[in-house]
Amino acid sequence: MKCCVSLLLVYLRLPIFYVTFFIYLFVIGRRTIKLYSDFYSSDMIIASPLGLITKIGEAEVEKEKDVDYLSSIEVLVIDHADVISMQNWSHVNSVVEQLNRIPSKQHGTDIMRIRQWYLDGHAQFYRQTIILGSYLNPDMNASFNHHCVNYQGKVKLVCEYKGALAKVLLQVRQIYERFDADSVVDSDDARFEYFTTKVFPTQIKTKAGQLGWPPCLVTPLVRHDEVMKPALIQIQVFPKIKDSIQGGIMLFVSSYFEYVRIRNFLKSQNASFCLLGEYTKQSDISRARVWFFEGKRKIMLYTERAHFYHRYKIRGIQNLIIYSLPERKEFYPEIVNMLEGSHNMTCTVLFSRFDQFRGIQMASGL
Repeated sequence: MKCCVSLLLVYLRLPIFYVTFFIYLFVIGRRTIKLYSDFYSSDMIIASPLGLITKIGEAEVEKEKDVDYLSSIEVLVIDHADVISMQNWSHVNSVVEQLNRIPSKQHGTDIMRIRQWYLDGHAQFYRQTIILGSYLNPDMNASFNHHCVNYQGKVKLVCEYKGALAKVLLQVRQIYERFDADSVVDSDDARFEYFTTKVFPTQIKTKAGQLGWPPCLVTPLVRHDEVMKPALIQIQVFPKIKDSIQGGIMLFVSSYFEYVRIRNFLKSQNASFCLLGEYTKQSDISRARVWFFEGKRKIMLYTERAHFYHRYKIRGIQNLIIYSLPERKEFYPEIVNMLEGSHNMTCTVLFSRFDQFRGIQMASGL
C-alpha cells in the first residue's frame, strides 16, 4: 500500500464558485486511470482549497482522522491562482503548511523504501511547486517566497501587460491623487487617513473669535500671521462626500478588509449609503441598486469581489471614487464606463508608490 499521494492539484475555475468543496482522487496505472480511489492509495488529488481545509479541520477535531496523505506530495500545482485569490487565499497557505510533514501513522508503508532525507524532515525542499495565474498579487508573492523552498531554486515568469486606460470609452476626467506612506505595512492606514481627512473630511472646529463670521466653504490653511490667529472663528470645512447634494457617489474598494473599514467609518458619520459586497444578500443588493439609482442613498460601497462574480451594471453613478485599484486590470475600464449617461461625471483614484507591489498587471492600468 502506498503511503500517500505524490501529486496535489489545487484547482478552481469560476463556474464552480457555488460548489467550492470538491476532492477527486485518482490512481494512475500503465493503461488506465481509476477514479474515486482511497486517499492512501491514490496517486493524484484534484481538490479545492475549501475541500482540503475542511478535511484538515475534521482531522483536528476527530483524533481518529488524519491528513497523512499530504505528507509525501512531490508536485504541487496551484492552477488559476488569481481566481482562488478572489475567495480566501489563507486556505491555500494552511494547506501548503500541512504538506510534507512526518505521518502520524504508518498506514502500511514499507519503511525500507523511505528515503533518508524524508525521515530528516527535508521533503519540502524536494517538492516542486507550480503557481499559475493571470497576475501576481502580494498573497501569491508571499506564498512563493515562503513556501516554495526547493533546494534547486525558484523561477518567476512574468508576462508583459498592456495598459487598460485605452478601454475607457468615456470622455471623463480621471484624477489620480497620490498619498504618502512610509512603508508597505503603513500604506493601508495612510490610505484610510487620506480618505477620511481629504476625500471625506469631518468638521474642523478652530478656536473661536468674536467677529461672528458665518461658516464658509474653505480649505484649512496654517497661518503664521499673529494678527489672524485671534480672529479665527468657527470655520467649517464642508465634507466633500457627506454633505454633497449631488449624490450618486460610488466607492470602489479592492479588498474585503477595506470594505469593512469604510463601512464602519460611514456608519460613524451617519452617512447615507448602501452596500454591495460579496456577502450581501440578493434581496439587499436589488434594494440597494434601486435606492442608489433613485437617489435615496447618496453613497454606494462596491467591492471588487462582488464585481468579479456578478459584473453588476450600476446605474446612477455621478462621482466615482476608486479607493484602491482593482487587482484585475480589466475591471478599471469596466467600472469607469459605468459613468455612461451621467452628467458632470468625475473619477478619482487614490494610490501610493507601494501599489506597484500589489501586481504588475494592476499597475499597468495606469
